[in-house]
Amino acid sequence: MADNVPTSPKLEDLPKIDRDIAEALCTGVELKKVETQEKQVLPSPTDVKQEKTHNELCTGIASFTPEKLKHTETEEKQVLPSPQDIKQEKQHQELTTNIEGFNATQLKSVNTEEKVVLPSKEDIIREKAPAEAANFDKSALKHVEPQVKHSCEVIEAQ
Repeated sequence: MADNVPTSPKLEDLPKIDRDIAEALCTGVELKKVETQEKQVLPSPTDVKQEKTHNELCTGIASFTPEKLKHTETEEKQVLPSPQDIKQEKQHQELTTNIEGFNATQLKSVNTEEKVVLPSKEDIIREKAPAEAANFDKSALKHVEPQVKHSCEVIEAQ
């Protein structure tokens, strides 16, 4: 336990303070005397009015008695559908009964044919051309000397 006792640092190990700062700390700096002023912000008239109405509302809710309410009789009115609504509902009911009563045995059986459209020979050749050009074996070619032939005749105008 005696080994864990902290030791104070040596004077040489302590951080150094600038001389000007040290002198200012020791002598003290004289500041100008100033009187402090306290300012209180008063609420605006609208804020006062809002707070007053809020307080009145809260006290009114707190002191509310349900005995002050008047008794009223409620009337329940039934709204009849319009002739257009009746017509739409009737059409919908007829449609659903026709669908439910439909006889599926009256339908003819049909075999569906799936037609596969294959590309033409020209399309296949056109698609193969770039691949064949890239894989073309140039070693099978023979060297040929080109011959230039001029067979242009000059016709003189008369």
